[in-house]
Amino acid sequence: MAKKSGFIPYPFYWDDVPIDLSFVFENEKPAGKHGFLKVEGSRFAFEDGTEARFWGTNFNSGLNFPPFDFSEKVAKRLAKIGVNIVRFHQMDAEWATPNIFQFTKGKRKGNTLDFDPESMKRLDYLIYCLKQEGIYIYMDLLTYRKFKSGDGVENALKLDDAAKPYNNYSRKLIELQKKFNYDLWTHINPYTSLAYKDDPAIVLVEVVNESELFLESRPVIIEPYKSELKGMFRKWCAENEVNYTGEINFSDHNETILRFLRETQESYYREMMEHMRQIGVKIPITGTNWSINAANRRAQTVTDFADGHSYWYEWKWRETEKKFGNRPMVAEADTVLPCLSFARLLDRPFFVSEWDDPWPNEWRAESPLFMAAVGLLQDWSGFAIHTYSYSAITNTNVTGKEVTSNAIGSVPYREGVFNTWNDPAKFGLFYHAALMYRRRDVKPAFRSVNIKVDDMSLWDGHVPALSLITEKHRVGILFEGCKDTSDETITQIR
Repeated sequence: MAKKSGFIPYPFYWDDVPIDLSFVFENEKPAGKHGFLKVEGSRFAFEDGTEARFWGTNFNSGLNFPPFDFSEKVAKRLAKIGVNIVRFHQMDAEWATPNIFQFTKGKRKGNTLDFDPESMKRLDYLIYCLKQEGIYIYMDLLTYRKFKSGDGVENALKLDDAAKPYNNYSRKLIELQKKFNYDLWTHINPYTSLAYKDDPAIVLVEVVNESELFLESRPVIIEPYKSELKGMFRKWCAENEVNYTGEINFSDHNETILRFLRETQESYYREMMEHMRQIGVKIPITGTNWSINAANRRAQTVTDFADGHSYWYEWKWRETEKKFGNRPMVAEADTVLPCLSFARLLDRPFFVSEWDDPWPNEWRAESPLFMAAVGLLQDWSGFAIHTYSYSAITNTNVTGKEVTSNAIGSVPYREGVFNTWNDPAKFGLFYHAALMYRRRDVKPAFRSVNIKVDDMSLWDGHVPALSLITEKHRVGILFEGCKDTSDETITQIR
């Protein structure tokens, strides 16, 4: 006689789920029925006054261009789980096929100046299907685009994905970004009969994913971009009556260099935002979405909302050493929360567009409920877990699959670690988290606290004042000259 298992089967299929919560939010269909999203103080609201709160996921790379039947079934699947936003991430990644520039593998395309018609058709229909199910879209712009010589870009082969960090200031790269943005926002979706800029189902957008001028592992060394930035610095010094002597080293984060880089980044955001407004984009726009240091976070004060990324893992995943952090967040004093709070500004909405407590952490089931509860306590505006999937895969044997290619950010562990769609430890509790978050089952903290930061070189992991506070009060970062909307202000001393 076979020994009985103590486990109950909980099958995960690509096209359906065992429980259907969509009836709870039936009145929210289709997405966009409340009008365009806008900023009202520290929250998002639609044109008709309805407060907006989002619980969702990312679609990565090739998953943004799925077959039609996949879009239809997965949109319904997400609605059943309670998801109401999807972030379209990595659409421009050449290492994925399809991507927005090339639908099929074959002859290498020599430029990134136009979109593939088949890719756009698939993307259009995906938007239509999500919209019908009450699911909104967060649109990425520049994420992993590989600029090419056919784009008129010098030393294109030496540039990293998205040409980081040069994309933040190079005139040629900025003009190419503007062309991409114009082509995307003015594209008319034949299934909705709306240009993307005119579709209220598309609610949020970022200028660039995880890019800034302060990360020491991305030094400004490639010509002619290094000389271009030096020329900008000399002009900035003259305009601001700054007498700077000695060698110009942008990795030397002294006060003058940090101020110049911050103001350069702010100018980039302002220019990109103004260009999108001229196109007719109405929705809230953010700059980038990670912290790095205080200078980068202060640069985000010129944008409409703040965005943050944070993960709970400790990976070493090479042939010679495989290690992961198998620890619960709820048992730790400080986990992902100080990093996220360092990215938050109390005077505007805050969205977490990437988070995860990934496989193979045996405690990962805690994360959906933990994030939803803390997000409500903090009165954050939304979440999107990274990621649902990297492709329109229908094979259930994905969780734990090791990807051996180093093409994605030089790491070999992407798909099976980050895919969540068939992980019962994650999506098995997404129902509960979605209900909790969208119904606002946890009240916001009664008191709000700003951590005032004056040292622009301060990194997100070195702010003692943020320890434990995110689970007590609504908390954000405050900079000199910015509006203080808190009940209490604490000055962070390095």
